[in-house]
Amino acid sequence: NRHIFIFNMIWAALLGITGILTLVLLFFSRTRQENEPPLDKGALPWLGHALEFGRDAAKFLARMKEKHGDVFTVRVAGQYVTVVLDANSFDSVVNDTVSLDFISSKNQLLERIFHLKLPGLQPAAEREWMERYFQGCRFAKLCQTMKANIESLLLGEVQGSSAWEWKQDSLFSFCYSLLFRAGYLTMFESTGNANVVYEEFRKFDQLLPKLAQGSLKKEESQTVNSSRERLWKLGSADWLSQGSGPLSWQQSYLRFLHEEGVGAEMQKRASLLQLWTTQCNNGPAVFWLLAFLLTHPEAMEALKSEIR
Repeated sequence: NRHIFIFNMIWAALLGITGILTLVLLFFSRTRQENEPPLDKGALPWLGHALEFGRDAAKFLARMKEKHGDVFTVRVAGQYVTVVLDANSFDSVVNDTVSLDFISSKNQLLERIFHLKLPGLQPAAEREWMERYFQGCRFAKLCQTMKANIESLLLGEVQGSSAWEWKQDSLFSFCYSLLFRAGYLTMFESTGNANVVYEEFRKFDQLLPKLAQGSLKKEESQTVNSSRERLWKLGSADWLSQGSGPLSWQQSYLRFLHEEGVGAEMQKRASLLQLWTTQCNNGPAVFWLLAFLLTHPEAMEALKSEIR
């Protein structure tokens, strides 16, 4: 009888705990409200879609888009994440500072990816400084320099080969390499190490999504740390100051950070942030443009007629 009594007590305790957990899950479980996007919590309690998202984020988002459309909310490891895949909605979402606060998320990612902290830097002051270079005469000069650098790099490839020697590469690699190196020479104006910077940047950029998610393997983490430190050195004020002539855009940016009270170490890390911000999308964008032209004869013909 004593054993039966103990067994019943244990069974009752388990039922009680199960009931409490069920009530907690029901109480804290999120439901879709009116005017909210579709909510997909996944089959696993709390985890939701964490496992699938961790395995292949791109494939998971493609499946969710096919199921729910361009805007949806998913549960990932207890967090509810709303995804917006409609490019025409990005500006309205980002500019909604009343409903959304990106500052804390931005600072977390800056620290995780670039090991960068800029607590004293005012976003308004940085934006005002940026606008001086990306508008008017200074922007026109940057565009002219970019065009000249693209032509110089292409001619250099041709002149470095014999008339019968063809160099083969993938279209994506060609676009990324050309646009990155031209952009780097335009913004940094450090002519001696564009190829070295490109190789290190590609290693870093390829693992950046996993770095942002915190899902790097040990070997990948070592690669990221090595490339990041190498890029810090290549983007330091001492390295970039080699050479004569007026200050490059990046050198001017480092001077701005210095005037704002940012130390030398954080300046190096901010330099890598600006390298990634200004160069990470140029090559892929050109690749998709060329891919569209090559696979749509009518678009290619329209472009040829414009050139003629």
